[in-house]
Amino acid sequence: MKIKKKGHNCQLCKNEFCGKCFCVKYYGMDVSVENTPVCEQYHFNGTPERLKEIIEMEKESTARKILKGVKQLSDGWMKKYIFQYQLEDGSLYDYEVVSRNQITNKDHLSNDSNAVVIIPITTDGRYVLSREFRYTVNDYVWEFPAGLIDSGESPEEAARRELKEETGLDVDEIIDVLPGGYSSAGMTDEKVSVILCRVSGSIQNSKGKEEITSEYFSKNTIRRIIENENQKVSGRCQLFFLGLRL
Repeated sequence: MKIKKKGHNCQLCKNEFCGKCFCVKYYGMDVSVENTPVCEQYHFNGTPERLKEIIEMEKESTARKILKGVKQLSDGWMKKYIFQYQLEDGSLYDYEVVSRNQITNKDHLSNDSNAVVIIPITTDGRYVLSREFRYTVNDYVWEFPAGLIDSGESPEEAARRELKEETGLDVDEIIDVLPGGYSSAGMTDEKVSVILCRVSGSIQNSKGKEEITSEYFSKNTIRRIIENENQKVSGRCQLFFLGLRL
């Protein structure tokens, strides 16, 4: 696996080599490995030996457990399944999974985002938090506005709609969009895209089945809320504001 010189183009993917990389695709290697540094579309910025190690680790991790079948136990807004795996020793292991998706084929599991969580910030640096009654904990929970992505919507479109429905606020600017991350991979395949946006307008609270009260807060005030043992707060909210201290 010879590293190509800077200025030479790859015969396969046509990208120019940077002088310290080689074409992964040319050697038939998988470039979808997590944390693999790529300086062009298929050009691995590292040594061939290191890439081989990463690929072997990926192969081992995917070969350890084999999904043999999926059985649906219940239907509804949330669905429950049994994922049956074959373990390293050949034994079978049943794992309970909750999903919003209709899973009919073990070989075609969804990788789409189901929902968005919105981090609204104003021009003067305040954040918007919502306090919503959550039936799962029989109490009110402080969290960022969030909601499901409707069919045909992009995460950005869903964020604008959900923020307006839940808070009455308008999205003036999309600052950043993160691809879907798993909410709680130990029990569900739900993926949530994160939208950081600049907002404006007057807050309008909602009542009924979705009882939501939203407010503008400074970072210091939010810090006091999430550190209060008597307040119920979403994990995403805690992580975000903890990260601001780094």
